[in-house]
Amino acid sequence: MPRVLLFALAALLLMPAPTRAAEQAVLGNKLQVKNPSTPDKKKISISAKEKPSNDTLVGDPVTNGATLTVRLTGLAPDEETFSLPAGISPMTGKPFWSGDSLKGFKYKDKKGENGAVATAQIALKNGTMKIKATISGKTGHTINTVPPNPGADGCVTLTLNGGGDSYSINYATGTAVNKGAQQYKILKPTAAGTCIRANPNNMPIDHIVVDMQENRSADSYFGQLSTQGQPAYEAEPNTGNPDPTNNLNPPILPYHKTNYCEVLDLDHSWKGTHNEVDNGAMDGFTTVNANATLDPNGHRTMGYYDQTDLPFYYGVMNTFATGDRYFCSVQAQTDPNRLYFLAGSSFGYLVTGQPQLLTRPSVFNLLDNAGVTWRIYTAEPTLVSYGSRFFQYVADRAAVRVFPMSQYYADLTAGALPNVAFIDPSGSGGTHVENDEHPSADIQIGQKFVSDNINALMSSPAWATSAFFLTWDEHGGFYDHVPPPAAPIPDNIAPRYAAGDPHALFDHYGVRVPVAVVSPYSNPHSVSHVVNDHTSILKFIETRFGLPSLTARDGAANPMLEFFDFNTATFATPPSLPTAVIDQTQLNACP
Repeated sequence: MPRVLLFALAALLLMPAPTRAAEQAVLGNKLQVKNPSTPDKKKISISAKEKPSNDTLVGDPVTNGATLTVRLTGLAPDEETFSLPAGISPMTGKPFWSGDSLKGFKYKDKKGENGAVATAQIALKNGTMKIKATISGKTGHTINTVPPNPGADGCVTLTLNGGGDSYSINYATGTAVNKGAQQYKILKPTAAGTCIRANPNNMPIDHIVVDMQENRSADSYFGQLSTQGQPAYEAEPNTGNPDPTNNLNPPILPYHKTNYCEVLDLDHSWKGTHNEVDNGAMDGFTTVNANATLDPNGHRTMGYYDQTDLPFYYGVMNTFATGDRYFCSVQAQTDPNRLYFLAGSSFGYLVTGQPQLLTRPSVFNLLDNAGVTWRIYTAEPTLVSYGSRFFQYVADRAAVRVFPMSQYYADLTAGALPNVAFIDPSGSGGTHVENDEHPSADIQIGQKFVSDNINALMSSPAWATSAFFLTWDEHGGFYDHVPPPAAPIPDNIAPRYAAGDPHALFDHYGVRVPVAVVSPYSNPHSVSHVVNDHTSILKFIETRFGLPSLTARDGAANPMLEFFDFNTATFATPPSLPTAVIDQTQLNACP
């Protein structure tokens, strides 16, 4: 697509979305956390008073309920959102919310039936706006928000649901006092301010979820998509790769795999991938993956799956937005590619296992600097995550940033999903348990994992303002027919070659991998033909929250806006997708 048309498309997609509820800023008075280290005694008190106030009281929590978000911003921002629902208390027979727009509204739940918020109040009388709230550990609920270092500030947002306004109380200009385990408080800010994160392009997305699976090429999973529901997706040609046992033999052609687990991993190293790609000829896959004992002609690389094997995935691709020019970022293994996604560069690393506890900047630094909340949810039982393994910054904060997958589902149910959520699948436990889809794992186990993650989001309060990015970190040695195009070199760090490695540069993308964007605002049943890579998802995060680029690669990346129509929430009501089946016979056949 010509560059001028891309710019025009970006401008169109960034046009203002339909009017959303307004934000009003109220002058704070006090934000206090007592007994921050004692869960059952912890208490957060919030008060704001603005006189005279030009704010208005818009919303009806008696009918629609509300949410209360508390954010403490320091070197490691912490945030928690509490639900204050409408309805009648089963214990008292009285409504949780009472009042009206003239007298103001009050919330009362001292028994903790709905959560940790015991009381809340918002009223506008005689030109004075008042907001109060008490969050108490005595309700029996855990309060996760903890005070940061001295000198930090805080923000509180009370949102009246059902189209009501949001009321921000920003304590940034107040005086912070930190008494360790006893008390943390901020008093009398001198100016009102927003608590809403930057959204310079007015995108109706407040939650971004990224689930990056493992080691599958676009052709190996979706080369048949063009004849199975999405004709706009480029089909896999039936040209194949040479037979390495005899060049005079017919080529090894793509074929429908009948097993869901591989008997042997395929080559996706820096050297192997460059030989597979063969300067764009895409004819080295069978030769590189030939194994004298198990696979003499390397035919495993040419196998594909279709909708009979992966019904949920094909349902996603045929419902939401996908792309047939999405490439991994580098012709190498998992870790270098995931580094590009998280930091815009692999910092010269070519091999999985090498990058450990780097002090380089990453997306996590950008998010914290902007007060954007994030969490890593990992399926690994040990809670290891790529972020905490790669970066010292994340490792230092793992206790409040890295959580098991059960917390993802709990956060969705509680309306507490962070602004950016990173999902790491598990690569441990054996082929019957691993859900990352890395050979030799059963592909349907991974499909079920992703299905659970997407369906949970679609049934949660966060769905209305969410975008779920699904992709695979690299091709895993499986064949793909599209040559990787040229790419911007991210920085001045040279590749860290090993003996025998081809001396290529970081000037081309890696092999093509699948991608899908699941959102109420996804362009329905659409295919992007624009070149994207893992740094394009990073660029989308940067674009949504007004963050700077990390390297020249993400700086030049396309932000994938063509996957969306921000003016139309086609999937405001989530669609029904095919069930992610697990064939027990296939699973039993796995090694």
